[in-house]
Amino acid sequence: LNQSQREAFKRVLGNGPVSLLQGPPGTGKTWFIASLLHYLMTKEGARRILLVSQAHEAVNNALEKGMEVCRNMGADFNAVRLGAESVASDEIRHLHASSIENAYRESFKAEQKERIVELATAFGLPKGYAAEVVDLHLRLGMLCDRIAKLQARADREDKRSAVSMDARVHALTESFYDIAADVYQVDAQGDPAEILNGIREGLAEKYEVRSQDAISRLLRVIKLSEEWVAALGSSDANFAEFLAKSR
Repeated sequence: LNQSQREAFKRVLGNGPVSLLQGPPGTGKTWFIASLLHYLMTKEGARRILLVSQAHEAVNNALEKGMEVCRNMGADFNAVRLGAESVASDEIRHLHASSIENAYRESFKAEQKERIVELATAFGLPKGYAAEVVDLHLRLGMLCDRIAKLQARADREDKRSAVSMDARVHALTESFYDIAADVYQVDAQGDPAEILNGIREGLAEKYEVRSQDAISRLLRVIKLSEEWVAALGSSDANFAEFLAKSR
């Protein structure tokens, strides 16, 4: 390194040691990077390693080799690929931040009912009751929330947009009525929120649930779980930043 290059390294890295590995294509530089990653993680206890390059392909290649080395050595490769998803290679697409985020969200959604029921039984509600309340939310509760939000938006829109939203509200409301009739044998017309509360009250009577506090806690847990799923899909969630700090 010449003097200006050494000074540049010092500004970035401080006065610590700097190593330079140089060689033409095919001499094993990528394998060296992969082996170094494995060594730093398993022998030096490094918690966070930043791997950067001027070329997306170089980052992909290094991650692919790093994953291969760690797999062959029986070590976890807990990495995240940042940047645009389109530049990640197919082999490491599952390591991209958006792919990990989707996997988290789908895993949580698959276990959502089981998790909520387990929490509900912990504060004294019958398992069957909690399961039916969760099913009710997934079938009608979310639909009811969607209708209410569209109605609130329609009140703030101009006449043309309001007409379009009213049509959507009507279609969703008809779907709500159909599900209420088919699944819960409730042949009713009117406010979806009132119909939903009526079905909930029927479930409480069916399972002889008397604690309004426990019911309220269950509904809050359901709402919180929905907010968590929604947050994972939001651009404001900063999930990639969280992954960068924890992988």
